[in-house]
Amino acid sequence: MVMRSSAPQAALIVVSASLVWYRFLGLDGSEFSGGWLTGPILNLHFSGALLVTLALPILFVYPRASAAMTLAAVLCCLPLHLYFLIPGFFHRLFPGEYSVTARSYFEFSSLDFWSVTALAGSTLVSLAAVSRANRS
Repeated sequence: MVMRSSAPQAALIVVSASLVWYRFLGLDGSEFSGGWLTGPILNLHFSGALLVTLALPILFVYPRASAAMTLAAVLCCLPLHLYFLIPGFFHRLFPGEYSVTARSYFEFSSLDFWSVTALAGSTLVSLAAVSRANRS
């Protein structure tokens, strides 16, 4: 019973973890990690990547704890992907000197679009898992 109801959650965790790690590994060690705003966002993203990775093995033993870890990971990972999708929002929210100016308010990046979509799906499935656990 736990295995069947956990399959969509496991699939979304795997997809989310893959996209999150792909984005992180592309930026780690670059000058992006040294910025006054982007450095802390990248560190937060790394914490979220660890959480979403650890949520997968825990899913089959403690599905509710895994759902909570996935929700925390989404909160940690979302700012970096949104930074690439809507840089104008971050420039307006955090005024200061930027080495690269935002060309527009919204810039489409397929990696970040699908990452946000996967993280949103993980959020919905995790919230459903938590509510399902509360009923039983």
